[in-house]
Amino acid sequence: MGRQKLTDKTKKRKDAGTHFEASRGHGHHRLKICGEIGLKDFPKVIRAGMTEDEKRTHARKLNMARRHLTQEQRRELIQTQLTETPEKSDRQIADELGTDHKTVGTQREYLESIGEIPQCDRQTSDGRTYPAQRKPISIFNPTAREEKAIKDPFVFDLLASGRSTSVINAQRKAARIRYFKL
Repeated sequence: MGRQKLTDKTKKRKDAGTHFEASRGHGHHRLKICGEIGLKDFPKVIRAGMTEDEKRTHARKLNMARRHLTQEQRRELIQTQLTETPEKSDRQIADELGTDHKTVGTQREYLESIGEIPQCDRQTSDGRTYPAQRKPISIFNPTAREEKAIKDPFVFDLLASGRSTSVINAQRKAARIRYFKL
């Protein structure tokens, strides 16, 4: 809607004795329009003491809440927030933007994979810090029997394809395959 149309509509409302609709314009646009038509008493919310980062985050949260954004536009807002504050946890960013933490996590993984944001330690809202990468859960130290079994191509194929989860089970399956093929 053009600026002149918006100003004309607000003047008509003022002349008709109705109050200025607070949701018509937001922020500095609303203030400018009210100044143009001479309206002194209108609803306003002043958020004092916010840093520039907090202001941007607040604007993104409002846009996510009230605008009809496509999935791609929502992803872009989350990605922008992640590039500005990669040290915050997924849940913190999700709370700030009013979205799900799994969505933020997916976007974080994507940005880390292409090198847009660093894989840094994350800090939660209560001050705890978690490492960016977790330590490996287990290390495979094969026994002599398992080393011998892995050298068998049937066993190795079963393990590599994921059809067997342990070396012993793969060895048993390989023996059955050999038995039925003969």
